[in-house]
Amino acid sequence: MSIPVKVAEGVTFDDVVTVERPALDGELLTSFMRLAVEELGFGMEVRAVDDGAPVAYADATADWAFDGPDDVDVLADFFDVKMIPALRAFASEWRDKIADGTIPAPLEGDKA
Repeated sequence: MSIPVKVAEGVTFDDVVTVERPALDGELLTSFMRLAVEELGFGMEVRAVDDGAPVAYADATADWAFDGPDDVDVLADFFDVKMIPALRAFASEWRDKIADGTIPAPLEGDKA
């Protein structure tokens, strides 16, 4: 892929490998791929610290208030339409990158 790609409205995927040392004496961070979902302030990244195995980290900044059950249904629809496909595509791409050697395999005993 190599450039950020809009997967759906408000959903982007990027697999540009970046390597940085945020602090002069800090850890070496290698980021392999990222997923962003704007509406949720959700981000997920596969990264390795120093020589460790790559793992996925995720966080979100969204806050919700629901005026009734219909609002909860709207959120559920959002997950059905955007989040589930985005997460499944991210997992599939991660597996493909492990298979082709772009991303190191998980440590023994971890699932890929």
